[in-house]
Amino acid sequence: MKKIYLLLLSLVVSVGAMAQGWPSSYKGVMLQGFYWDGYEDGSWKSLINQADELSEYFDLIWVPQSGYCNTLENQMGYAPIWWFRHDSAFGSETDLRRMIQLYKSKGVGIIEDVVINHRNGNTNWCDFPTETWKGHTMSWTLADICRNDDGGNTRQQGYDVTGAYDEADDFLGFRDLDHTSANVQNNIKLYLDFLLQDLGYAGFRYDLVKGYKPYYTAMYNNHAKPTFSVGEFWDGNYTSVTNWIKEGKYTSAAFDFPLQISMKEAFNSGNWGGLANKGIAGDPAMSRYAVTFVDNHDTFREEMHNVHNNILAANAFILALPGTPCLFLKHWQWYKDELKKMIKARKEAGITNESKIIRQEAVPGGYITVVQGTHGKIMVINGFPQNINTDGFEAVSVGTSENPNYAFYISKAPESLTYEDGKTFAFFEAPADWGSHINVWAWNDTNGVQTNLYAQWPGVSATQVAVAGNGLAIYKWVYEGTDGKIPTHIIFNNNNGKQTGNMSFVNGGYYVSTSTSPEAVVYPSSLYLNREFTQGKRATVCMPFTILPEEMSKLDGDLYELKNEKDGVLYFGKVNRLEAFRPYMFIPHSSGKKFAPFAYKPMLVGEAKSETAGQYSFSGVLSRKHLVSTGSLTYYGYRESDGTYVKVGATLGAYISGNRAYFSTASGVPAKQMILMEGETTDITRPVQDEAAANRVVYTIDGMRIGEDVNPATLRKGVYVVNGKKVVMGAR
Repeated sequence: MKKIYLLLLSLVVSVGAMAQGWPSSYKGVMLQGFYWDGYEDGSWKSLINQADELSEYFDLIWVPQSGYCNTLENQMGYAPIWWFRHDSAFGSETDLRRMIQLYKSKGVGIIEDVVINHRNGNTNWCDFPTETWKGHTMSWTLADICRNDDGGNTRQQGYDVTGAYDEADDFLGFRDLDHTSANVQNNIKLYLDFLLQDLGYAGFRYDLVKGYKPYYTAMYNNHAKPTFSVGEFWDGNYTSVTNWIKEGKYTSAAFDFPLQISMKEAFNSGNWGGLANKGIAGDPAMSRYAVTFVDNHDTFREEMHNVHNNILAANAFILALPGTPCLFLKHWQWYKDELKKMIKARKEAGITNESKIIRQEAVPGGYITVVQGTHGKIMVINGFPQNINTDGFEAVSVGTSENPNYAFYISKAPESLTYEDGKTFAFFEAPADWGSHINVWAWNDTNGVQTNLYAQWPGVSATQVAVAGNGLAIYKWVYEGTDGKIPTHIIFNNNNGKQTGNMSFVNGGYYVSTSTSPEAVVYPSSLYLNREFTQGKRATVCMPFTILPEEMSKLDGDLYELKNEKDGVLYFGKVNRLEAFRPYMFIPHSSGKKFAPFAYKPMLVGEAKSETAGQYSFSGVLSRKHLVSTGSLTYYGYRESDGTYVKVGATLGAYISGNRAYFSTASGVPAKQMILMEGETTDITRPVQDEAAANRVVYTIDGMRIGEDVNPATLRKGVYVVNGKKVVMGAR
């Protein structure tokens, strides 16, 4: 084949954009992991104990200011004293560090509540403690406190504070820091370095940012460079909050108080048209910096929160919108079953903080919002409208008896993207400037021998079948040849010199043009996402991604790997994770599309592996594979319909579907008699004949076949295996 040169595509991202205070196109969901006086529920040990569950749904967890406040009881952290000692009412510093690292290992960032507007004195109003970290000493003087602190009351109490006048809101109760002071600035920078570099926090939630100019937030973030930063600018005015973001040089997101306040009014009054005010999240130019929420520790404590029969409806609303939703711990505790469904649907649809609202409409009795994600759409209906057309959507959560005023839907997958059994095919998401004519060139390169599927470059035309969530056209290629060729590589190209690189072929794969390496298959294939499994019925699987132990609950089933073989019996043992490219036996706990929850996982490119036990091999396949037994090697394909193994013939052979596994052994080796899972007989293989399945096949417990439709009265009393199940039979 002629040399094909890769056309480099524009993937330039400015350094300035990367440095901004909240990631673009961010798909994460956040949890406020505490509430006022919730010292037990929000403790570090409590969060540690919930790590497996919370990490399945949340990407960020916001925790209280964790510094020591001269007591380990009944102190929320908003009167900070010590900045480098972190024992608090929520737990010891040892447990805090353990909690942060545990969540980090699960891909979840912990956000620290940073209180730098004000401080509390150690033994009196103004004696902030001297502290040292990594050889740097942090000291303070009365010149670091605003001259007009506490409305002048601090000076009246005899403290000669000489800092500048407060440039923003004066907080009554504790000493307002003078952020114009170089000493204050350097101390705060050192503190933020400690939080990120020593304790391991992922970012900051800045408390009471109305108390100092946004210029300083930009200064501190440009120094510390947190991945995540969000400010509490408590104001219902859209312009005021967005001006804070802009004047802070876009180095921090902000809590969407304009949305929260308008939502509270709309839901509590039943004025559904009020939902048209979508705050910062509803502005395409600003939604990246919106952290949406229904309640927080302050609104909840001050009885400013939503009434109970609106809580789920309001959370459904923010889980559909752009921005980054932040759920409140109390809401999660009360309604986690429904919230879990909606969080999963949001992620499955690929809703980001910059997704587009494509429909927002007040209707009689309610309000409809539809948001386009990268993989699908979310529609939320609030209120009690009638006869709403939901064609093309599937229900996720449609209200409860206590919270009946919402319905949350996800768009159905386009039929054109579903897997076609027995076909060789792939999808391609074409760039906008490629035009409407997409070609496919494919070939097989095995052992250095190259076989092209087509006689002449650029191959054959693909057909547009759908539009992706980002508006780009999706093309489908199906190999129509009848020669049984299966490609190992593929190139997509157009008629004007643009093309991808030489990419590894995975049957049913979804390819994009932005990759410059063979790792171009970035979305899971519908090959396994749409595969149906039957409760309790064994199946073989081989996947191009890894499922970690903490993700196994999503699989809703048990995985077994081949352990050993003895006297023709194959022994399988249960495992708590799935490794990419390895073959497994899988027994689902319920029927359905068990791998659909893993749509977010990128495909890995690699080779399917084989496991060997004795004289038998158990081998995975990633795409459809043609097997033909030979004089020296015999293959067995697993038939899930009746749980039997069928010998593959030496003439026509048989095809094994992708993401499955098969057995093989040297010809002449006696056929296996039994498969044991964790020491329990769950099934028995059929003899090596291509015979029809019987209605009832009886074996002894050690694998000897008795016959079909055996009369129990003719048997000795004992345990037998009938159609894969152990039963007691025989004369009594």
